[in-house]
Amino acid sequence: MKPEALFGKAALCVWCIAIAAVLIPAVAAAAGESGATACECDGCEVTVTLKVAFAGADWDYIDRFADGVREEWNGDASSPSTCGECRCPFQVKVLTEKVDCCGGAPAGYHCIEVTTYAEKPPFSANESVIEKVRKGEIDEKTSDLVTRHRGYLQPPGVSTGDPLRGWWSDIMGTPVGGQKALDFAHEAGHMMGLDDGAGGIMDPSGVTGPGAGVTPANIDAVVAPLCGGNACPDRCCCGNGQIDAGKAEACDPLHSPSGCDAGTSCCPVCCNCFAPRCTASCGEYASGEACAKDCDGPDEVCAYNYHTGCWDCVGHWARDGVVHYAGTRKSLLKANESEFHPKPVALESSLRGMETDPSLARLFAHERIVITAGDESWHAVTAGGRIVEFGAGPLDDPTVRMHCDQATAELLECGEIDFWTAFDEGLIEWEGVGLLNRVKFGITRILMDRFGF
Repeated sequence: MKPEALFGKAALCVWCIAIAAVLIPAVAAAAGESGATACECDGCEVTVTLKVAFAGADWDYIDRFADGVREEWNGDASSPSTCGECRCPFQVKVLTEKVDCCGGAPAGYHCIEVTTYAEKPPFSANESVIEKVRKGEIDEKTSDLVTRHRGYLQPPGVSTGDPLRGWWSDIMGTPVGGQKALDFAHEAGHMMGLDDGAGGIMDPSGVTGPGAGVTPANIDAVVAPLCGGNACPDRCCCGNGQIDAGKAEACDPLHSPSGCDAGTSCCPVCCNCFAPRCTASCGEYASGEACAKDCDGPDEVCAYNYHTGCWDCVGHWARDGVVHYAGTRKSLLKANESEFHPKPVALESSLRGMETDPSLARLFAHERIVITAGDESWHAVTAGGRIVEFGAGPLDDPTVRMHCDQATAELLECGEIDFWTAFDEGLIEWEGVGLLNRVKFGITRILMDRFGF
């Protein structure tokens, strides 16, 4: 919880009350973007790291804080936390330090002063009352003129990067009225940019009681401003057990049925039917039904091999522990696309010549391109004149189609001609898709033919 703003100069350090009131704002400002709260997006996984130092606390208290944050914000093994429409894995990492005084805390760490509630409870009041407390004229332990707290963070009280100071008591995280209290998870929400009244763990009913806990809305509210609006991109929907046609998916390996025609398999990286066709050999099976007829040993199960597209009869340990068979959301997010349908690297490298040609980079600055050669196809997505996605197969809602003959494609893949030389020499045909794009690229083609740009 946060106290009233009137308590902006209240003491946090027992021996340096007046000095702390002056120094705390200066220290916070100097720290700037020091990353006391930081976000990292690794593929489809989102991790927020909190760095927190404690003065006046023992390691048992510090560990209780770290455990309390992780337990509530990360979920458990049966229901791990996720964020975004595509349910990207989300976790909070907690790094802690024990210091003598917050003035000696490492740079880039939030710092919490911990005192004993019975002897020196964290409190807030107006400035005149605080002055009387300092002079010993008012007892903060008993006076009705002060508001006592289990703990709070010094204003501004929320952060998306800058270090905060706080004053907590030793009863933080202990039960209230016989019910578990999630004070630590609540304060972590402030450290990740959430204010009081933001719902879920940030409401009083979310801190203690039967409905207490972190909600998906809390997590999304943390991720959007802290990690960016595209922290969980559309491609991360692949493997969520749904076929998201609006996100260019034709299938999903964890959906039943996957959405692919017989004889093909669903790629667990791109959610299109590009994974290997199964050529059953050496004990492999073309279908789960065929495998089930023979796989009847006491410790044998049929498992789909995402690398071969076939079904194998294996032991439980292999199905659960080998990445080839690990058809889980977590394993699919870590899958390597090249193991399922290799990218045509030479063609991609040639296509990336666009990024160094200002005219072409502007022409295809924000497009969804499908390239075909014979019965093979590839796709590229551009943003700001750069290729942000490239792979085998088509994609939904293209804005440009390009076509070349097989001979040109072979020259491109062998590196004997670069993509834009083929483009300039007319070896690649191209047109816009849809009325507006046909008009746009039709006019562009006329200008290029006439003026050579």
